[in-house]
Amino acid sequence: MRTSFVCPHPPPPPPTPTARYGPTAGAAISRHPQLDKVAFTGSTEVGKLIQADAASNLKRVTLECGGKSPNIILKDADMEQAVETSHFGLFFNMVTVRL
Repeated sequence: MRTSFVCPHPPPPPPTPTARYGPTAGAAISRHPQLDKVAFTGSTEVGKLIQADAASNLKRVTLECGGKSPNIILKDADMEQAVETSHFGLFFNMVTVRL
């Protein structure tokens, strides 16, 4: 049974607009009728704009908005430990982790 294979001629990666094109590129991508999906990581404000633009042609959208590494800390939690473990989780895998 073959579980994987290597494509001998993989297609080129899709173009990625750089940040300098910001709203112009984002709106064009979100509204483009031949693009099937948009994935975005950033602010909630921009995420809402992308969602609204993509709705015009029922494009699939994945949004990761808000803050970085949100946490829910309950009122009975050990605050010192909660802050320490949240901080660790935020910065643990910033570069390469070697085991």
